[in-house]
This record gives sequence, C-alpha cells and structure tokens, in this order.
Amino acid sequence: MTPAGSNTAPREMAGAGAARGGPVCRHLFAGMERFGVKESDICKLAFQCDASFIRESVVLTPMWEPDSFLPYTDKITPLAEFNYRKVWDVSLGDKKISFIRTGIGAPAVCHAVFALGASPCSTVLFIGAAGGIVPSIQVGDLIIPEYSVCGDGSCRYITTGSVKGNDCFGQKYYPNREISLTLSAAAKLVPQNENHRLHSGKTFSVDNLFAEFAHLEEILDLGCDTIEMETAALFLAAETSGIRAGALFSVSDNSFSGKSLYAGRTPEDEQRRSHARYHLIPKIILETLKRI
Repeated sequence: MTPAGSNTAPREMAGAGAARGGPVCRHLFAGMERFGVKESDICKLAFQCDASFIRESVVLTPMWEPDSFLPYTDKITPLAEFNYRKVWDVSLGDKKISFIRTGIGAPAVCHAVFALGASPCSTVLFIGAAGGIVPSIQVGDLIIPEYSVCGDGSCRYITTGSVKGNDCFGQKYYPNREISLTLSAAAKLVPQNENHRLHSGKTFSVDNLFAEFAHLEEILDLGCDTIEMETAALFLAAETSGIRAGALFSVSDNSFSGKSLYAGRTPEDEQRRSHARYHLIPKIILETLKRI
C-alpha cells in the first residue's frame, strides 16, 4: 500500500516485530496471529501505510502536527491519515524521520508503539504537554521525565500473565537512558530563560482528565511533580517492543498555581506555552536527532 500522493519509496524492513521484542512482545504478537492477523497487517491498520514507509527515527505526539518544525526542515510530506491518526515524512537534510500523531491517551499511544514494533522504527521521541503539580514547575517550562508512574489501564494488558492479576497501578516505567541523556544534552544547547526552565520530571500518567483534580493530592503523595496521559504506557510498550523511547514535554498548566487547563491561565502564560511548543521543542528534537 503506497500512501496517496507520496514520492517516498518503500524501505527494507530491519529486525521488526516480535523477533526483536522480548517474551511479552512475542506473546502479544502471537495473540494477534491466533486470530488471523499477520504482522504485515499491523501498520496498515494503525497508520494506513505499509510498515516499510516508517523511518527508523519517529517523532510521536498525541495531538500536535509538524507545523512547528517547518522553519527548521527541508520538506514535510503527508503520507497517510486515518481518523485522528496522521503520518508525515520529514526531511532534515540527509536525515529522514517519520512524524506521527496518535490521538490522546495511553490506548492510542500503546497501539501506535506496538505497530511501530512491526516497522523499521528503532527510536521514538515523544513530544506533548504535561501539567505541573508543584510550585517550581510553571507554564512554559520544559520536562524530560525521569520516569512515569502508571495510573492508566493500558499497561495492565502488557503481560504474559492474566490481566486480572496484573495490577500495575503505581508502577514506575522508565525511558531509554541513552535517549533521555541525549535529549538533556540537546536541551542545554537551546537558549532558555526564567520563563522556560528545564526540569527532570517524575510524571504520573492518568486515564481520566476530568476526575484527576479530585485526586491530585494523592498523586503528589506518590512523589510525582507532573501529570499527563501517555508516557507510562509509552515507555512500557517501547521497552517491550525493543524500541528506544524518550519524552519531552512543555508545561501547559499548574492547578496548584491557579492555572489549570480549565481556568486561570493568562495571555502571558499562553505566550510562554506557545514559545515552548513552536520554538524550543522543535530545536531540541532536531538537535537530538543529529546525535542519535
């Protein structure tokens, strides 16, 4: 399947799928095969394109599009679109990457990462927004998570055992160390100021945006300082699939500072948030891609 309007040529697959994952990955792939699903079908379903069109390096995001990367890239080519999911091919001089929008939440990101496990992808850089829940983290700051604490239901299914017995609430899942160190080194090369401080985050991945507010004190008691919806599942699914993954957030809100997603943010907050998303994050990601 060649994406409509694409000039991109298919590439050779490199160690994809269950072959490069561990026992859990093989178990999950075998579960699909038992019901007639071939590995070659997985990317077609998830992204509406052949796995061979996915690059080794992928920028993954729940909602953003690659418009913020336009000033820094040679060419951005739409490849495929399927409901809320979109795939672009991005040229950075002699380096080519895939940019994929997954949709919000752990289930959407899990599906995408396991599909990438059946493609040439070896590295995922996740970008998105997170909320601060301690006073030192403010709107417009940047976060590279040290780990993400599971507060979602998707992680529970990533097991060879029973789902019922796999209660992983509160479990910490970690990004790839090499990728996180590379992101941190790249971030230090991008000028920041008091409006855009860089933090190492202890993130909680929540399933329920509306109901999280009633439980923020409990999440604080778990030792977390930021909250978002995807990266615990991202890190677990990536490690399970044999993919290196790291994440970079811009801080969109801080309820304890009176600047929640629903109310309280000022025009100055929006300017800081916009600058982080449209200027700092693209520069940090592109600098990271040069180094991996």
